[in-house]
Amino acid sequence: MSGLDERTKTRLEFILDEVCSTLPKGGDHESRKFVAEQLMLCARAGKTSLEELAYAGQRALVQLRRVASSARSDGLIEAG
Repeated sequence: MSGLDERTKTRLEFILDEVCSTLPKGGDHESRKFVAEQLMLCARAGKTSLEELAYAGQRALVQLRRVASSARSDGLIEAG
């Protein structure tokens, strides 16, 4: 997280935890990593308010759910 100020880092961690709290068991490593990467892209683009980061986190969740849904429908993973 180099290059980001402490306030932004705190916001990123807060939003990551908030967003991932909606996932089963707080999200697995890969899910949390994906959300974190999307949040970092947002922050590096200068969008660092809580609202902007929360929106980016929610978009990341939508993408994760689409991928999981697609994988289930393709028979790649079991519905759980």
